[in-house]
Amino acid sequence: MADARSTLLEGQKRGLHVVDLARMLLLIVGLYLMCGAMVGVPFVLWGVGRIDPAAHHAPWTFRLLILPGSVALWPWMAMLWRRTGRRETRP
Repeated sequence: MADARSTLLEGQKRGLHVVDLARMLLLIVGLYLMCGAMVGVPFVLWGVGRIDPAAHHAPWTFRLLILPGSVALWPWMAMLWRRTGRRETRP
């Protein structure tokens, strides 16, 4: 009987660690997506035209279509946007 209780308590302790790990993972994913939204929305509104001149006068439906990808790939989009901004400012 004592062995069953100790096994149950060990399982509960391990379960708490799994829950903490899941919370941490969700927090990291949430922060990543929040940063992605903060970069992705301005990128879709203003930055996509700088990277691709053909998308400069794209309709809002196109911009809405590329928004999820821009949010998910925000580090790469920010890097591209930053590089194209530098090229335009040089004489």
